[in-house]
Amino acid sequence: MNTYSADETPRLSRDQAFQIARSFQKDAVALKIPVALCGGYAMQLYGSDRQTKDIDFLAAAPLAKPSSGKLSFGGDIYTTEDNIHVDWIVRTDEQQSLYQAALDHRARMTNGLLVVAPEYLAVIKLLARRPKDESDLLFLLRRRGLVNRGKAHAIIKRLYGPGAFAISDDLRSHELEADLLNRREERNPPVKQLFIRPRRLVIHTVKRPRA
Repeated sequence: MNTYSADETPRLSRDQAFQIARSFQKDAVALKIPVALCGGYAMQLYGSDRQTKDIDFLAAAPLAKPSSGKLSFGGDIYTTEDNIHVDWIVRTDEQQSLYQAALDHRARMTNGLLVVAPEYLAVIKLLARRPKDESDLLFLLRRRGLVNRGKAHAIIKRLYGPGAFAISDDLRSHELEADLLNRREERNPPVKQLFIRPRRLVIHTVKRPRA
């Protein structure tokens, strides 16, 4: 087994991430535990280029295997033979209803993996409020046709009652920012760098005629 310090943990290739996610999903299905991907790899499956060092699952219950640690917000950390962490999130706090609803409305990708649906993922990212979650939320909102914004607001209204207005207002602010960024990009599309092979410099020596 390879061991690394926290800073040395290698980022997962897409194939590595797929193999680990498929294996853990298979274990969960065998135990009839509802699960869905929700972290950096889920973002990759929705088209993001964000890299990740671990795999994150939402789950309704823990797996029947030893864990290597506990998550502060609920759940377990499992470690593969290659020392890759799999965060197995089982919320039992004030966000339990959101995470349970996300499990109830999972999306299945064409590769067979189960992922939190875009609208629920957007709400989860909105409430998490970490810098990487802010970036993920903007990516989701900027990708045309991915997040049904009306549905995301309906989720907030259904789950948060009197507190829904402030949360929806926050989401609208992010939507405006995402739309502004898209308009700026449309007006000033990124310039593709052209790599021009330099011409080979040929130096001709000119002999002076003898006097």
